Amino acid sequence: MSYLVDRYANTLVIKAKEILNDETIPRSLTVNAFYNALKYDLENYNWKNQNILQDSSFFGRTLAHNGKNTVAVNQFDSLIPFLPLFNITIILVANIKVRQERLLKRIENSPELVTQDDLLVIDNPEKFLENEKILIYHMQRVFDGHIIDTSSTSTQKTADIILKKVNNL
Repeated sequence: MSYLVDRYANTLVIKAKEILNDETIPRSLTVNAFYNALKYDLENYNWKNQNILQDSSFFGRTLAHNGKNTVAVNQFDSLIPFLPLFNITIILVANIKVRQERLLKRIENSPELVTQDDLLVIDNPEKFLENEKILIYHMQRVFDGHIIDTSSTSTQKTADIILKKVNNL
């Protein structure tokens, strides 16, 4: 399974994802590629005074995979002062059983949207939960992330919870 290449991504993101898809290259070496892609975006994208909705970020995902690597964390931390300032950061979580059920539905309905990272939920749930714990730690540390557990809520109920948080800003 290969990683999706976002047609709106800068060239460095596309190259970083190509490197990530190359199984002959150790995953740990992709950190520099994603760091440079993020640095390029921060230097070249004018995000100030705009409303920003960020679904996910390779900042968080890269730290999730490399969060025990002090060099990677320090490298990405050097970019924190240049990151957009979000009014709110929401981290959606669910228990592993619910995540597995949701992923199986996504595989059935939209297999082209499933990545190797997604498959960890089924193939290696312990690794997924370890990565998620690191991701949550960094998203709370950097963006003061608010956790919403969606294990027992519908998509509509989750959207309502998020809208209430956003409207209360």
